[in-house]
Amino acid sequence: MLRGDIHVRVARPDDASDLSALAWRSKAYWGHGQSFLNACRDELTYSDEQINSAQFEFHTFELKRDIVAFYALEFDSTSVAELEAMFIEPDFIGCGLGSELFSHATSRCQARAMSRLLIQADEFAADFYITMGAIQCGSRESGSIIGRHLPLFEFKIAGSSSTTRGLVE
Repeated sequence: MLRGDIHVRVARPDDASDLSALAWRSKAYWGHGQSFLNACRDELTYSDEQINSAQFEFHTFELKRDIVAFYALEFDSTSVAELEAMFIEPDFIGCGLGSELFSHATSRCQARAMSRLLIQADEFAADFYITMGAIQCGSRESGSIIGRHLPLFEFKIAGSSSTTRGLVE
């Protein structure tokens, strides 16, 4: 794959518009119509304040200085993180980059002593998270589209001392 050519770095506030555009392109790849994408615009838009916030960690994956993927973790709890975003440039979907992103994200959770990672997944990504070892633990209403419910997954972080599987919000 591209492993040796990919550079991972912490996102900078000035990356906000590039990350938002990448999220939009990645979501559009799955065949969502324009009205759906417009309804998701707020959720697919990242601000420099959000990227700079201690509540979040954004990491970019770059190839030749171009951002080809990114993820964001949100830390609302002392033991549970949430995967706020994970998007891949459409030309790189299916190349194994998703596994690399997820592995990096879970290693960041482990470094911060998180016991679990929650993931609200798009229906097109559900099988990916199951393959990664996540277990569906419920569903959650979309923040963009009223009445649309998305699967909610939980991933136990390796090396954590917690054995509980309850949902923490």
